[in-house]
This record gives sequence, C-alpha cells and structure tokens, in this order.
Amino acid sequence: MRAPQIWLAGDPADMPERLNLGCAGIVTNTVVFRDLAPKYGSVRKLLEAYLEVTDLPIFVEIDGESTEELLEVAHSVRRISSQLQIKIPCTAHGLRAIRRLSREGVETMCTCVFSLNQAVAAANAEATHILPFCTPMKEFGGDPMKLVAEIVEALREHESRPKVTAALVRSADVAEMALAAGADGVIVFTAVFDQMLKHPGTEQWNDTFKRAWDWLGDQGHLEGIAAHARA
Repeated sequence: MRAPQIWLAGDPADMPERLNLGCAGIVTNTVVFRDLAPKYGSVRKLLEAYLEVTDLPIFVEIDGESTEELLEVAHSVRRISSQLQIKIPCTAHGLRAIRRLSREGVETMCTCVFSLNQAVAAANAEATHILPFCTPMKEFGGDPMKLVAEIVEALREHESRPKVTAALVRSADVAEMALAAGADGVIVFTAVFDQMLKHPGTEQWNDTFKRAWDWLGDQGHLEGIAAHARA
C-alpha cells in the first residue's frame, strides 16, 4: 500500500523543486486559470507551461452546460497531451461525462463534492478521484473530516474504489486532519505544501543537531567523510 498522495496547485513557476519531493502531480481549477491565464497568455499556454515542468499527471478542470460540451472540451484538452487528465464538477451532466471518459481510459477527478450521496454517485460513474471540498465545507459549518471518513468507509469494499482526494485544503492543519481521516491524498497550493513540511519541534531539534555537527567539523572529527570545518 502506497502512502497518501500530495498533489500541487498553483503557478507552474513555483512547482519544479516541490514536485521533485515526491508529489503525485498537478491539479488545476478554473479560478487558477482565471488568475494565471493573463500572465501566460492563454489557458493553452498555461497548460503547456505545466507540461514543461513535469512528466507527472496533470488534472485539468473544465466546465460546460451539457455532457456533450464537457466531452468536446475534454477531448480538445487531451489532444494537447495524453498527460493531461480531466477534472469535472459533480453535476448530473458532469457525471455522465466522467462515465464516458472513464470508458475511454481517461482518468478523472470529480470535484465540488460536499456529501456522501455525491461521492457514491461519482464512484458509480467511475471517477478515478473523488474530491471532497474541505475548507469550504468547514466555512459552511460542516465537518469535512467526518465527510472524508464517511466516504472512505462507504467505498471501502467498492470493486474499483476511487481515491478520496481532499480538495481546497487551504492550511496545513486541514491537510493533516484530512489525512488522519483516511484521505488517499490532498490537493494543496505550494504555500500550504511548504507549511506541511514545517514544525517548531523539527526546527528546534535540527538546530541542536546542526550545532553538534558543526562542532564535530570544527574539531576535525569529520575527516574522511567529505565534511569540512567551518572557516
């Protein structure tokens, strides 16, 4: 069994070093497109920028008023690169598109999930990932961790269980709670990913061990292991 996945969202310029820390890939949304398309020139050029920084999967959020419109957009995205997978909101026509894409061998994320009912419907539509919206649900007064745990439990015996990937995770503490609730992964912006790597205890003890290491170098006790005393 593999560890839960960490997916990154945000500007491709911020991603190369972080992706190399073992992240699963990139997830986009239409708000990110709105904010970054002016910088890159268009959504297509933004997608090309993502493709330049990784060979990992990239999930592209699309939208539309009908199943056929969603499929048309999805196919146009896939013509850019087979590395691009598809993310679609949890609506009736969205679920129909997800099911069609699944039958074509395309991996999908079903986004905007706020209930167990929606998650089960997405699983039956053969979504690859189900995305419960964590921070927004918390802001509405709901309990996103309870939802994550309920989805994980309800789909535990599902023949082709989709991954429960916590989305709109806007802080390190929400990421930790989602993972503790059994999420198969989290989607975070790069700033939140950086927060996830930090803890006051780590900083304190790293400082203690670094001072001990520096003392060993100063005293010449690291000779022969490619360490150098400080000037």
